[in-house]
Amino acid sequence: IESTIINEYIDDTFADQPLRPADAGDRARMRLWTKRLDDSVHPQIVVMSFCVAFRMNFVGAPPEKLDAFVSGFADPQKEANMRAMVEQGVEAPAFAHSVAFYDTLIADMESTLSRREWLAGDDYSLADIGYAPYLTRLSHLGLGDWWSDKPAVKGWFERLRVRPAYVTAVDQWMPAPLLEMMAAEGAKAWPVVQNLLKA
Repeated sequence: IESTIINEYIDDTFADQPLRPADAGDRARMRLWTKRLDDSVHPQIVVMSFCVAFRMNFVGAPPEKLDAFVSGFADPQKEANMRAMVEQGVEAPAFAHSVAFYDTLIADMESTLSRREWLAGDDYSLADIGYAPYLTRLSHLGLGDWWSDKPAVKGWFERLRVRPAYVTAVDQWMPAPLLEMMAAEGAKAWPVVQNLLKA
Protein backbone atom coordinates (compact mmCIF):
# COMPACT_ATOMS: atom_id res chain seq x y z
CA ILE A 1 0.00 0.00 0.00
CA GLU A 2 1.10 3.60 -0.52
CA SER A 3 0.12 5.05 2.87
CA THR A 4 3.57 4.66 4.41
CA ILE A 5 5.22 6.38 1.45
CA ILE A 6 2.63 9.16 1.52
CA ASN A 7 3.16 9.67 5.25
CA GLU A 8 6.92 9.90 4.77
CA TYR A 9 6.42 12.39 1.94
CA ILE A 10 4.24 14.57 4.19
CA ASP A 11 6.85 14.34 6.94
CA ASP A 12 9.56 15.43 4.50
CA THR A 13 7.42 18.28 3.22
CA PHE A 14 6.60 19.65 6.68
CA ALA A 15 10.00 19.11 8.24
CA ASP A 16 9.37 21.68 10.97
CA GLN A 17 6.99 19.17 12.63
CA PRO A 18 8.95 15.90 12.38
CA LEU A 19 7.13 12.62 12.85
CA ARG A 20 10.17 10.41 12.54
CA PRO A 21 12.22 9.92 15.71
CA ALA A 22 15.49 11.81 16.03
CA ASP A 23 17.21 8.75 17.50
CA ALA A 24 18.50 6.27 14.90
CA GLY A 25 17.40 3.26 16.95
CA ASP A 26 13.89 4.62 17.34
CA ARG A 27 13.74 5.38 13.60
CA ALA A 28 14.66 1.77 12.89
CA ARG A 29 11.92 0.59 15.25
CA MET A 30 9.47 2.88 13.47
CA ARG A 31 10.41 1.36 10.11
CA LEU A 32 10.01 -2.18 11.43
CA TRP A 33 6.47 -1.35 12.49
CA THR A 34 5.59 0.32 9.19
CA LYS A 35 7.17 -2.54 7.20
CA ARG A 36 4.95 -4.99 9.06
CA LEU A 37 2.02 -2.75 8.27
CA ASP A 38 2.72 -2.88 4.54
CA ASP A 39 3.63 -6.57 4.50
CA SER A 40 0.70 -8.08 6.36
CA VAL A 41 -1.50 -5.83 8.51
CA HIS A 42 -3.39 -4.18 5.67
CA PRO A 43 -4.50 -7.36 3.85
CA GLN A 44 -5.81 -8.79 7.12
CA ILE A 45 -8.02 -5.79 7.88
CA VAL A 46 -9.69 -6.36 4.52
CA VAL A 47 -10.60 -9.87 5.73
CA MET A 48 -11.95 -8.59 9.05
CA SER A 49 -13.93 -5.80 7.41
CA PHE A 50 -15.61 -7.91 4.75
CA CYS A 51 -16.28 -10.99 6.88
CA VAL A 52 -17.84 -8.93 9.66
CA ALA A 53 -19.58 -6.03 7.96
CA PHE A 54 -18.87 -5.01 4.37
CA ARG A 55 -20.36 -8.23 3.02
CA MET A 56 -23.74 -6.73 3.92
CA ASN A 57 -23.46 -4.61 0.77
CA PHE A 58 -24.06 -7.84 -1.15
CA VAL A 59 -26.41 -9.80 1.12
CA GLY A 60 -29.82 -9.90 -0.52
CA ALA A 61 -28.54 -8.26 -3.71
CA PRO A 62 -28.69 -9.94 -7.12
CA PRO A 63 -25.79 -12.40 -7.60
CA GLU A 64 -24.56 -10.28 -10.50
CA LYS A 65 -23.52 -7.56 -8.06
CA LEU A 66 -21.02 -9.86 -6.33
CA ASP A 67 -19.92 -11.34 -9.65
CA ALA A 68 -19.12 -7.88 -10.98
CA PHE A 69 -17.23 -6.96 -7.81
CA VAL A 70 -15.00 -10.03 -7.62
CA SER A 71 -14.35 -10.03 -11.36
CA GLY A 72 -12.19 -6.96 -10.79
CA PHE A 73 -9.56 -9.06 -9.02
CA ALA A 74 -6.72 -10.01 -11.36
CA ASP A 75 -5.64 -12.89 -9.10
CA PRO A 76 -8.09 -15.86 -9.24
CA GLN A 77 -7.16 -16.85 -5.67
CA LYS A 78 -7.97 -13.39 -4.37
CA GLU A 79 -11.23 -13.51 -6.27
CA ALA A 80 -12.13 -16.85 -4.68
CA ASN A 81 -11.14 -15.62 -1.22
CA MET A 82 -13.25 -12.49 -1.53
CA ARG A 83 -16.24 -14.48 -2.75
CA ALA A 84 -15.91 -16.79 0.26
CA MET A 85 -15.65 -13.85 2.66
CA VAL A 86 -18.79 -12.25 1.27
CA GLU A 87 -20.78 -15.47 1.06
CA GLN A 88 -19.63 -17.09 4.32
CA GLY A 89 -18.80 -14.12 6.55
CA VAL A 90 -17.16 -15.12 9.83
CA GLU A 91 -17.38 -18.77 8.76
CA ALA A 92 -14.97 -18.14 5.88
CA PRO A 93 -11.62 -19.93 6.35
CA ALA A 94 -9.72 -16.64 6.08
CA PHE A 95 -11.51 -15.18 9.09
CA ALA A 96 -9.99 -17.53 11.68
CA HIS A 97 -6.53 -16.84 10.27
CA SER A 98 -7.15 -13.10 10.45
CA VAL A 99 -8.29 -13.33 14.06
CA ALA A 100 -5.12 -15.22 14.98
CA PHE A 101 -3.05 -12.65 13.09
CA TYR A 102 -4.57 -9.67 14.90
CA ASP A 103 -4.36 -11.40 18.26
CA THR A 104 -0.60 -11.78 17.77
CA LEU A 105 -0.29 -8.18 16.58
CA ILE A 106 -2.17 -6.78 19.57
CA ALA A 107 -0.04 -8.89 21.91
CA ASP A 108 3.13 -7.56 20.26
CA MET A 109 1.84 -4.00 20.57
CA GLU A 110 1.12 -4.61 24.26
CA SER A 111 4.66 -5.87 24.81
CA THR A 112 6.15 -2.81 23.11
CA LEU A 113 3.81 -0.22 24.62
CA SER A 114 4.31 -1.56 28.13
CA ARG A 115 7.90 -0.32 27.84
CA ARG A 116 7.36 2.99 26.02
CA GLU A 117 4.56 5.48 25.45
CA TRP A 118 4.48 5.18 21.66
CA LEU A 119 5.33 2.37 19.25
CA ALA A 120 8.76 3.63 18.22
CA GLY A 121 9.82 5.31 21.47
CA ASP A 122 8.86 8.20 23.70
CA ASP A 123 7.52 10.35 20.87
CA TYR A 124 4.46 10.03 18.65
CA SER A 125 5.64 8.97 15.20
CA LEU A 126 4.65 7.67 11.78
CA ALA A 127 4.38 4.23 13.33
CA ASP A 128 1.49 5.35 15.54
CA ILE A 129 -0.13 7.20 12.66
CA GLY A 130 0.17 4.10 10.51
CA TYR A 131 -1.46 1.77 13.02
CA ALA A 132 -4.20 4.15 14.13
CA PRO A 133 -6.59 3.29 11.26
CA TYR A 134 -6.33 -0.45 11.89
CA LEU A 135 -7.15 -0.38 15.59
CA THR A 136 -9.82 2.18 14.76
CA ARG A 137 -11.38 -0.17 12.21
CA LEU A 138 -11.43 -3.02 14.74
CA SER A 139 -13.06 -0.66 17.23
CA HIS A 140 -15.63 0.47 14.68
CA LEU A 141 -16.37 -3.19 13.95
CA GLY A 142 -17.37 -3.60 17.58
CA LEU A 143 -14.19 -5.53 18.43
CA GLY A 144 -12.63 -3.01 20.83
CA ASP A 145 -12.93 -5.43 23.75
CA TRP A 146 -10.09 -7.32 22.08
CA TRP A 147 -7.61 -5.16 23.99
CA SER A 148 -9.69 -4.59 27.13
CA ASP A 149 -7.17 -6.73 29.03
CA LYS A 150 -4.20 -5.02 27.36
CA PRO A 151 -3.70 -1.84 29.43
CA ALA A 152 -0.79 -0.54 27.35
CA VAL A 153 -2.66 -0.87 24.04
CA LYS A 154 -5.79 0.56 25.64
CA GLY A 155 -3.85 3.57 26.91
CA TRP A 156 -2.16 4.08 23.54
CA PHE A 157 -5.49 4.03 21.73
CA GLU A 158 -7.00 6.47 24.21
CA ARG A 159 -4.06 8.86 23.73
CA LEU A 160 -4.50 8.63 19.97
CA ARG A 161 -8.20 9.36 20.08
CA VAL A 162 -7.86 12.68 21.88
CA ARG A 163 -5.30 14.08 19.47
CA PRO A 164 -6.85 16.92 17.42
CA ALA A 165 -5.75 15.37 14.11
CA TYR A 166 -7.51 12.10 14.99
CA VAL A 167 -10.70 13.92 15.89
CA THR A 168 -10.62 15.78 12.55
CA ALA A 169 -9.58 12.87 10.33
CA VAL A 170 -11.67 10.13 11.93
CA ASP A 171 -14.38 11.27 14.32
CA GLN A 172 -15.58 14.14 12.15
CA TRP A 173 -15.25 12.25 8.87
CA MET A 174 -16.82 8.81 9.33
CA PRO A 175 -20.50 8.72 8.25
CA ALA A 176 -22.86 7.78 11.08
CA PRO A 177 -24.82 5.15 9.07
CA LEU A 178 -21.60 3.28 8.26
CA LEU A 179 -20.50 3.35 11.90
CA GLU A 180 -23.91 2.06 12.98
CA MET A 181 -23.81 -0.78 10.46
CA MET A 182 -20.29 -1.84 11.45
CA ALA A 183 -21.16 -1.76 15.16
CA ALA A 184 -24.34 -3.80 14.64
CA GLU A 185 -22.60 -6.47 12.57
CA GLY A 186 -19.62 -6.47 14.91
CA ALA A 187 -21.86 -7.23 17.88
CA LYS A 188 -22.85 -10.44 16.10
CA ALA A 189 -19.24 -11.29 15.21
CA TRP A 190 -17.62 -10.65 18.59
CA PRO A 191 -18.79 -13.96 20.18
CA VAL A 192 -17.30 -15.80 17.20
CA VAL A 193 -14.01 -13.96 17.70
CA GLN A 194 -14.03 -14.84 21.40
CA ASN A 195 -14.56 -18.52 20.61
CA LEU A 196 -11.70 -18.47 18.10
CA LEU A 197 -9.42 -16.85 20.66
CA LYS A 198 -10.21 -19.61 23.15
CA ALA A 199 -9.56 -22.39 20.63
